[in-house]
Amino acid sequence: MVGRREGRALWCELADRVVYQSGILHHTVDGHVSGATCAALESQRLAWGSATGAITVLTMPEPGQVRTPPALPRVHAAPVSGLTWLQYRPDGPGGNHLLSVSQDEGRALLWSIDQRRPRRCYTLPEGEQIRAWAATPAGRALLATQSGHVHFWETASGRDGVAGVSDLPTASFRVNSGSVIAIYPDWDNDVVYVWTTTAPWLTVHDLTTGRTLAAVADPSEATEATSLPPVTAIHLQTWSNTPTNRQATSGLAASCTHHAAVATGHLDGTARIWTWSTDPHARRLTVWRTFEMSSTHPITHVFADAYKLIGAALDGRIVVSDILTGTRIRRIGVRANRLSRNTRLAWQDLNEAVPAELPVLPDVQYQRRVLAAIWNLHRPLGRDAMEPLAPLPNLLPMRPTDQWGEWEWAGPCVDGLYVSADTLAVVSRATVHIFNMGAGRPPPGHPNKLRRGATDLRVGRTEAQRLIDEGLEEYEQEVTQARTQQAHRERLALRHTLTGLTEEEQLTYAMFLSADDSVASSNAEIAAPTSEQPDPAGDTMQPLNPASMAAMSEEELVEYVMRLSVEQR
Repeated sequence: MVGRREGRALWCELADRVVYQSGILHHTVDGHVSGATCAALESQRLAWGSATGAITVLTMPEPGQVRTPPALPRVHAAPVSGLTWLQYRPDGPGGNHLLSVSQDEGRALLWSIDQRRPRRCYTLPEGEQIRAWAATPAGRALLATQSGHVHFWETASGRDGVAGVSDLPTASFRVNSGSVIAIYPDWDNDVVYVWTTTAPWLTVHDLTTGRTLAAVADPSEATEATSLPPVTAIHLQTWSNTPTNRQATSGLAASCTHHAAVATGHLDGTARIWTWSTDPHARRLTVWRTFEMSSTHPITHVFADAYKLIGAALDGRIVVSDILTGTRIRRIGVRANRLSRNTRLAWQDLNEAVPAELPVLPDVQYQRRVLAAIWNLHRPLGRDAMEPLAPLPNLLPMRPTDQWGEWEWAGPCVDGLYVSADTLAVVSRATVHIFNMGAGRPPPGHPNKLRRGATDLRVGRTEAQRLIDEGLEEYEQEVTQARTQQAHRERLALRHTLTGLTEEEQLTYAMFLSADDSVASSNAEIAAPTSEQPDPAGDTMQPLNPASMAAMSEEELVEYVMRLSVEQR
């Protein structure tokens, strides 16, 4: 889990209850919390939820310092499924709020940490399960369910300060026939982007009425949104940018300002930037640019701003591209910890670690399970089973090198992607990789926050990564030792074979090994008979003529034949 502290990345390991900042141990909170089921990390605060329904809040003013404020009352009667800090502003009013969700209860609480009590209680209708949520400190909230329903609460309808009293939703509407993966509200414009498990994958709705305002559609591929590959990643951030002179040379109009609303990653390894159409009679999201991020693997995470697009593929390869020109800036990877169950296999080509007899068209169930695993990465709750509720349209035929069965077993490589002004944090299993993206904002007119050069991306490894490196070094030493022993055994076997031959047989065998090399140097003159004539440019032996070999002793001839045998391999 990745959070934020003064513009830099924090990483919290739920099982070990430790916090890292930029790959360095920042806090250890073991002993303060037991039986944690979820956590929320933000700036100087860390909240933990437990299986008993209790919530513990810790403050971390300085590295190594952990303070425990008075405990929050236990209001949840079931395990806490998720926690989210809401718009933290240390000096601003109303920012010290926490949203807690219990899936078993089917309700969410909006806590005032200063008052140590819930200000709002949001309860779903019976039979609904919370899949995604969002809220504001003022009390506006959204809860989405597994049946494709979204429930909206307005601030005015709430009962402030009455713990355990449920607020009735202001509006409830159905967005799709599938399950909701995530929701992205735009509170200023009273709209919500909803990502579902069935086409058209991403829709935009009015908060108060539930009316569908737009759906993604790519006119370059087909007129229907269902022609799009399934969406596997979404990043919502409205931005605008004007090309620089350098970017204008790539075909962009220097005087044109480009706008974008959302970035999506897809099952076919592409990423798309979407913008609102200019047609007033057909308001919809249309594709502004398509990026080829991976040729064989789905995109599991995507990030976009006014300068760059970052996409992480299923196999751990991460591509950074210029958002306007589409050119690739950098390509990195975090495959080192890919197979956490076997660190040695993690350093090999994955195609060598799986059976090669997979069919050309794998079972569709494999694709569904892998797709469900990717979708679960983006859900705020735990990773329970989430099979698609409808057949997936237009599933792409996958080649045997894609190895869907292997991905189903091991899961996606990247578990989380966090981007700040100068840091890229990639969470992979028990390791967080920190990449330096350059300090501060780019100078005026500079199109990219990533400066080109040999040191624009420098990775810092955590303790877990250091252990993997030590394991790899030990493995390489074992391989080197095994190869040395094998060469020694072959040398002894060859010596035993040669010493059993007569002198004439040894001479014939030596002439046979050096026949090809002797043709190329048959005109060269040998100054004097010798057992070895090393090449001045290296250790490779020069071939000897029959007269030179006949003058050798038996021991010299055996050594010469053994060296020729090694070089002929």
